[in-house]
Amino acid sequence: MTAKNNKMKQVVTFLMAILLSGCGQEDHSVVDFLKAENEWLNPPKLEQHRKSVEIDPHNIFETTASKVQVALLRDLDKSHFISITERYAKYLTGDYFKCDGSLEPYLVRAVYSGVGDYRVSTHNAELFVHQSSLGDDRSVNKSALIICLENAPKKLYVSISKAK
Repeated sequence: MTAKNNKMKQVVTFLMAILLSGCGQEDHSVVDFLKAENEWLNPPKLEQHRKSVEIDPHNIFETTASKVQVALLRDLDKSHFISITERYAKYLTGDYFKCDGSLEPYLVRAVYSGVGDYRVSTHNAELFVHQSSLGDDRSVNKSALIICLENAPKKLYVSISKAK
């Protein structure tokens, strides 16, 4: 196992412990390491996330594998999130895409580390995107979600956790 993989395993284990315990202080060295590894990671402080309300999973859509590079390279290269049309959302996800009621689609940065689920929540125009997964995959990969929201977010936090 390389030193980089060892360090990533330690960081992920540390973050899992904090997320699962629901307590602790932010360790700036861990956050700095994660940001250096993947500039899309931006974990929130615990007190920020505790007040958030989970978004209905029916309003969260993953971009398809064949279209994710379009979203990553063209749309989200310099922006954390953008407002998009329903037509473009269908292009990125498939014909099944539909926002409920008066909600509007937003293309949002996300990351993943292996097979898992996304949880998205919001509080005071802050959007929290978290992917949790199982297994030994230690890579952190860029992805994109389309999330149906009432209002545009002002700040995006992206995090991951992993369990074996």
